[in-house]
Amino acid sequence: MKTSNLILIAAIVLSGAIGFILGRNSAPTQTTTIAANGSTAVNTPPTTKKGEATDLSPTAKNKKSDKPTAVTVSEPATKPEPKSEVKKPEPTKKSGNTKVAGRSIKGISDIKIGSVLSTISENLEAKNLSYNSSLMQDCSGIYHQLKDSIQSRIPVLSSAEYVYPPVESVRSSRQIADWYYTHGNLTVIEDAIASRNVIRPGTVLFFGRSGKKYSNIDIEMLTDKSNGYTRNGAIMHVAVVTEIQTDENGDLVNYTMMHGRSSRYPASRSGSMEVQSKNTKNLPPFGHWNQQLVAIADIATRKK
Repeated sequence: MKTSNLILIAAIVLSGAIGFILGRNSAPTQTTTIAANGSTAVNTPPTTKKGEATDLSPTAKNKKSDKPTAVTVSEPATKPEPKSEVKKPEPTKKSGNTKVAGRSIKGISDIKIGSVLSTISENLEAKNLSYNSSLMQDCSGIYHQLKDSIQSRIPVLSSAEYVYPPVESVRSSRQIADWYYTHGNLTVIEDAIASRNVIRPGTVLFFGRSGKKYSNIDIEMLTDKSNGYTRNGAIMHVAVVTEIQTDENGDLVNYTMMHGRSSRYPASRSGSMEVQSKNTKNLPPFGHWNQQLVAIADIATRKK
């Protein structure tokens, strides 16, 4: 073989080798895919750095290193629960008295007691009972009729759990007040405005002498017990509450009472409030006209 031919063959071999080497490091070739519907897509294979294998699997990113990948997991943000508002307890209302007997009747609503007493009062009013002590139609006599009738209308009040003043030995308003006092069911009223909220249906009301203002009240002043309950005692009238009205704060506005009235009026209901008259000044609040409210009791007394 001629020398020139050998040189040509060597050049061709060398050129091929160089091309082969360069081809390994050249950019990847783009390919075009034609879909069945005639659309085309150009695919470019991913490039890699020299000496690095290409992995197209979904986990390729985690295969770049044998070291475990630290994963930070954050909890979903939660809104702090709103702080519940703590209401301060309302102050206890005071009665304005040094000693309050408290409610003797238990488990019976004021509505029930008021409804029954109103019905009894209607029946008594229908009889047109004139003021007459011998016929039990004076103020204390009407009290006894109310006291007896409510026991027949509300059976639980006629049970052995409750006791009542007997008419045979406890006839006058002063005797009635003393009976409640000795049985722990009498509250002396010094300030009727401050004490208004102890007045409820079934409350027995005791009033003083007309036009007389009382203070530093005690049971002897009210009843003259040591002298046999004479009229020297302050109490001159008794009545029973049948209905009350209160304002938006629950404070007593006015009440209705059933009582034996006077020789001018038959036994009937009447009302009272803080300001009894705009024209007549200085009337006692929640009094019986010019008679001051001096004591109260529950009509039924729980046995001790």
